[in-house]
Amino acid sequence: MVKKRNRINYEYENESFVSLIGNPNQLITLDANFFISPDRSEVGRGTRTTSPMPFDFFKEVWINELFEQFKNIAIHSAVYDEIAVSSSSKKLVDFMIKSIPPQIQILYDKDLSPNESIIRNTLEVFIPSSTNYNPDIDNSTDKGEVKTLAYIGAKGILYFCSHDANAISLIEDTEKLDTKLDGLRAIHTYELIYYISKFSTNKKLKHLYKYMYYLSETDRSVNPEWGEFKINMDNLYSKYFQQNLL
Repeated sequence: MVKKRNRINYEYENESFVSLIGNPNQLITLDANFFISPDRSEVGRGTRTTSPMPFDFFKEVWINELFEQFKNIAIHSAVYDEIAVSSSSKKLVDFMIKSIPPQIQILYDKDLSPNESIIRNTLEVFIPSSTNYNPDIDNSTDKGEVKTLAYIGAKGILYFCSHDANAISLIEDTEKLDTKLDGLRAIHTYELIYYISKFSTNKKLKHLYKYMYYLSETDRSVNPEWGEFKINMDNLYSKYFQQNLL
């Protein structure tokens, strides 16, 4: 499967993001890359930023800020298994799961009702054809996103948040890819970075954005720099934040 670009859309509103602004307590499901620090060292070759992002920096600027703003976060059990490949991420997620009250909810297929299980099993027939996951051999590649999407499709949970453009396309291009995920909605990482920037004074958010969306020549050819990004996003969404203050 060809890796798609993480291109920022600031031409029209994302209705799911508007809904999340209005009610940040909705249940949102995350994929594994929300907890594993990104490594774009190969993409960033030739720039001043060529090393993987340190986990401590990623935790401070992204994970801690994310959980400060959103209190109803879930991951599928298959995503938890993916996170286990990183000891730092697993240690943090385990702490969040065991905290009182838990900061992360784990979603298990066994908890689905019989009717929901039928829907989940049906969706899992269609989704993998557009991914690198093969249910016959149950390989790990893309397994977490397939399992998550099939689960939330069965439950009617609307939100799936990912930095993986291919994962997002399973929802946004559902008709073209025939994934049967018509009822789902996706939220992008850059939208959550923007959301956090409305409440956080952490100036390191700019560095997170640059690393993830403005590092390579290709990035810069399709995405705006930090200041322009915030202006463009404000043009779309600032009115919704203001409504919440009324």
